[in-house]
Amino acid sequence: MKTRSNRRLGVSGHLQDISYWLAISLALLVPLFDRQPVNTIALLLVLTVTAQLSVTGRRFIQEWDEIDWSMVAILVSALLSTIFGWPSSGQFQGVAEALGYLAIFICVRHGNYSEAALRRFGIVAIAGTLIAGSVTIATYAGEGVPFELPGVTGTVRSSLYTGIALMLCIGFWLHAKRVWRLVWLAASIFLVILLLSMTSRGVLLTVCICLLIGLFFRDGLRAIRFVVIAVALVVIAFVTLPQSMTSKLEHKTTEMIDLVIHHKVSDNDRLRLEIWRVALAWISRGEHVLLGVGPRNYSKIDEDLLNLDSPLEFEETREISHAHNLFLTRYVEQGLLGLLALLALLGLMARKLWLDGIHRRTHWAWWGALGGLLLPVVSGLFNSPWGKDYAWFAVLTFALYLATDRIKSFESNPSGR
Repeated sequence: MKTRSNRRLGVSGHLQDISYWLAISLALLVPLFDRQPVNTIALLLVLTVTAQLSVTGRRFIQEWDEIDWSMVAILVSALLSTIFGWPSSGQFQGVAEALGYLAIFICVRHGNYSEAALRRFGIVAIAGTLIAGSVTIATYAGEGVPFELPGVTGTVRSSLYTGIALMLCIGFWLHAKRVWRLVWLAASIFLVILLLSMTSRGVLLTVCICLLIGLFFRDGLRAIRFVVIAVALVVIAFVTLPQSMTSKLEHKTTEMIDLVIHHKVSDNDRLRLEIWRVALAWISRGEHVLLGVGPRNYSKIDEDLLNLDSPLEFEETREISHAHNLFLTRYVEQGLLGLLALLALLGLMARKLWLDGIHRRTHWAWWGALGGLLLPVVSGLFNSPWGKDYAWFAVLTFALYLATDRIKSFESNPSGR
């Protein structure tokens, strides 16, 4: 019996080492590549984590809590909505993404890695973002903003991903010492420049909200000095931008001011409102309530069946790939079950972050998880659905935070009492 048990432990240890390096590779390559080799590495990670679960058996799963099971529920909802919804235009892509999120989450959170190993995950993820940002600015400066280059290998594809990287970078900066503090400060300034060049109003606004919440949890009223530093960094970053990018940012800022103060809706925002009309009209039909129409099937909705009060104010031939709202898209594509599963994950993470925040347990990984939560939620109210590379990064920050928090809790109370 001891021989068999030792053999299982040895196999599990080897699988854990393999999954660690696969996860490290993903952390570096996800911001750089759209599909390959990321998909292949993600598949290998899923197979490795599955093999490790089968070797360790039920004892490992017994350590899971409600956050782990909410991740499982997201996978189940994606699978059910794909099977019982319409024939999915993305085949099983939604299931594959949810399976990848679950694998990276279980690998990092329950891998029993040291805090130094967990830091390496975060450092490598930021390094991948910095490399992608450097390639983007060096190659395309003056020819358009980076956010207009989706799917181009080696370049930044998501302002949300960049925003999460910035929050994690700020976490490292606030808890670094000596020369490393200067390194993380320089990296933060570069990521701010990258975000400003992308001119994503939602992400810039949410980063400001994250900073204010995090600083006041950490320092109370003393956080005012950090707010002043943050404003100075933004000014420095703005001054270093090329003229073509500053003009685009000024235009976006003017649109936001006109919307809030003068209630003047720009063409870009009017299009978003029209897309919301489509989603709400479809929901009011009461079809596919439980499981939705299937991941990636939002574009299959026929606007002619919606009986809208007034015609849509954009080209009928224009394909609508999502509702420009995280929660509307999730409800339409994966139904009530998919929406509740996602809300459970976000709600449980928010509760955990809040409790640690009010008790001043704001270590480096807490900052990354704060960005991983608030950036998708706030920006998702009027923009991207939950998916692709930024959702992968958000789940990684959740796992880093929970694993690091467990280590620090054990260090402060080694007896477990």
